Amino acid sequence: MMKKKISNLGKGDYSELKNQLFKDETVDSLYDKIKAFENTKKED
Repeated sequence: MMKKKISNLGKGDYSELKNQLFKDETVDSLYDKIKAFENTKKED
């Protein structure tokens, strides 16, 4: 399984994927989500 994933590196339209994943995000919204995630990790 891992070989298949590695063999796919460098293939595909990563710009399109990035646009889909972060379509409604801003730097501020991503920052807030990262800070919230970091805070939950500190509590564990």
